[in-house]
Amino acid sequence: MEVVFLARIYEEQGSFRLADSLESINAKMLRRHPHVFGGKKLDTAQRVLEEWHRQKQEEKSRASVLDGLPRTLPALAASFQVGQKASSVGFDWERAEGALAKLEEELEELKRALRDADRAAVHREMGDLLFAAANVSRRAGVNPEIALLQANDRFRRRFAYIEDRLREQGKDPERAGLEEMDALWEEAKEKGIGL
Repeated sequence: MEVVFLARIYEEQGSFRLADSLESINAKMLRRHPHVFGGKKLDTAQRVLEEWHRQKQEEKSRASVLDGLPRTLPALAASFQVGQKASSVGFDWERAEGALAKLEEELEELKRALRDADRAAVHREMGDLLFAAANVSRRAGVNPEIALLQANDRFRRRFAYIEDRLREQGKDPERAGLEEMDALWEEAKEKGIGL
């Protein structure tokens, strides 16, 4: 109803007619789906996606398939979408294992930068590692933003368990040792806290 209402207001102002909008949408639908409404044969879902992205890029006069992604997205969500866009034109691993190998490669590069105490390289490699993790997530069919939010929640609940157990023992969490807290962490996991 809101769309029709707004269209009516703009029509009264002489900006455009609702019929013009519908014709434009219809033309776009026909153009972006030649395998459905035309004679083009696209044999896989991947080819359909590639054609759709090609048509969209051509329509919008974009220099890159990556153009048009909002810069305001959270970084992890942006990494996920950048990977999806690159994949839409065939720049991707066939399976999640390929992305996982890249993640392992980036981890090794981060380790080397840490060993060398090269702050700029550590910064760069950490970004590459996180980007690679988003791609593993994408290839595995997991939204990394949601997975990370859930991991944060699990961590909070398990850490709260540690703090509660220490307080029950009359201990200040700030003065407990890592070994003691780690044992309580494992206890929280065994009890299924955070799952």
